[in-house]
Amino acid sequence: MGTWTVATWLRLAAAYGAASISQDARAITGPEGWLKYLSKHASRGVAHYQRQGKPAGWESTGRLWGKGGDWPIGEPLKVTLEGLAFHRWRRLVRSYVIAEARTAALATRPGTDEARRAWRRVSRVRSMLRNNDRGRSAARGVGEWMPGQAGLELALLAGWSGELVAA
Repeated sequence: MGTWTVATWLRLAAAYGAASISQDARAITGPEGWLKYLSKHASRGVAHYQRQGKPAGWESTGRLWGKGGDWPIGEPLKVTLEGLAFHRWRRLVRSYVIAEARTAALATRPGTDEARRAWRRVSRVRSMLRNNDRGRSAARGVGEWMPGQAGLELALLAGWSGELVAA
């Protein structure tokens, strides 16, 4: 699916300078895949080009092209992590995401575009918490999506009491 989709897109978007190295087409599998897709596109700013031409009321949504099916939806959990526990949690999340990225990269065939993209992701997630401005660094989000259960387990390891905040 991915090879045909990318080749077709590159042919159609050739006039706009689309490059194969910038394309990543994978099937969305299950609720976790859909949540990864949504979190990536929901993080984009209101002025981002992919938000242009949306119906009224959809301005702050992610890119929702091609969504179909009956996906399970759960209520979001809100937790409070402060000080050292928050920073420990961010470092644990970073380690988790790096391990996930490495596992995916090692599963690719060396020398392929897929392998190069996978190893670039490993590099990117290694630096996901870095910022030379200490104030920004302290407030910077993790920037990667992970399964909710894993995030909660890492929060407990970091020192979270297990108390949920009222929505």
